[in-house]
Amino acid sequence: MEKIEEDELTAKRELLRTEILDKNYDQNEFIEFCLNKKENGDDLGNWTLSELTEVIKEFINKTKEKNENNSEKTNTSLNQTEGNQEEIKKENIEKMESMNVK
Repeated sequence: MEKIEEDELTAKRELLRTEILDKNYDQNEFIEFCLNKKENGDDLGNWTLSELTEVIKEFINKTKEKNENNSEKTNTSLNQTEGNQEEIKKENIEKMESMNVK
């Protein structure tokens, strides 16, 4: 392998380490993402350094959007649960009051 190819492969590995592994992104999700982008996308030799940089950025943005959407759904669900609990509490108070229990 030529020195230039070795240097590029080292740079790609370092990029993956700093942007995917060190930031605790799911490696398997990233590999699946790459496979959906390019045939044999799990082979670093099939990506230029600039292509790999772009696909990493795209993956991170997509993952952040997915996490934000999941967070919003969780918050909505929690708010609905709290609202339901308040309604039940009011109903119980009304029942107790109607029974003259205080």
